[in-house]
Amino acid sequence: MLKRSSCCWHLRWELLSSGAQTWATSGLTSLHPFRPPLLLHPPPTLSCAAGDDRFCLAGWSQKLSLTWGHVIGPLEDEVRYPDRITLIRGNHESRQITQVYGFYDECLRKYGSVTVWRYCTEIFDYLSLSAIIDGKIFCVHGGLSPSIQTLDQIRTIDRKQEVPHDGPMCDLLWSDPEDTTGWGVSPRGAGYLFGSDVVAQFNAANDIDMICRAHQLVMEGYKWHFNETVLTVWSAPNYCYRCGNVAAILELDEHLQKDFIIFEAAPQETRGIPSKKPVADYFL
Repeated sequence: MLKRSSCCWHLRWELLSSGAQTWATSGLTSLHPFRPPLLLHPPPTLSCAAGDDRFCLAGWSQKLSLTWGHVIGPLEDEVRYPDRITLIRGNHESRQITQVYGFYDECLRKYGSVTVWRYCTEIFDYLSLSAIIDGKIFCVHGGLSPSIQTLDQIRTIDRKQEVPHDGPMCDLLWSDPEDTTGWGVSPRGAGYLFGSDVVAQFNAANDIDMICRAHQLVMEGYKWHFNETVLTVWSAPNYCYRCGNVAAILELDEHLQKDFIIFEAAPQETRGIPSKKPVADYFL
């Protein structure tokens, strides 16, 4: 079994050396064909069974207790099952955000240096920004960008960098759907709000059926937008140990038929996480 202390180095080496990994050379990963069922945004505790593909919509380095486990778990799975696990980048997979919300401090506390954190954030730079499943489902952490009209434009983005404060790369990781028309200013301070007309134009131009994304807390675990052309999947139950939400995983079969797995947080006594641990306030 690969030691956790060396996993970040190992995956970094794989990303830098393996030309076979399409997601290591393009901002858009093409997942076709895949072995059903394919699970979107699985939590890091799920194992990969024979015949399954797993796809994570990012956000796994967020502001939680035991952040290290949430980061290294998906990376370990990527090393073990490189043909079955696909990770894409989210807004929290950045140097700036991980320094603010605990991952940097946890690495420093556990290992006495920032080397592990530095390797992990270097891995983040090599993660794809989006993926397309069977040419019909566009997967991204946040949403759309006014600078991007076609999938080919995503392929041209130089993603091997820290997440910028604006521009198309930033928008893909930070934007949100909104009941409006056109584009709007995002209250997050990064990315945009985009309306149903924007989605209709993007989907038609790229011949896709729907956009699947994460990035926003959904109390029911998942939420449809704009006549089921956009789907938000949220897989962290009882977010920040206080929100009381359930979580969801989207399962797709070989015909892209959808099924949702809904689950609640594990009982407090089984997780060993302090019930009164302070959590920084942040937009959800």
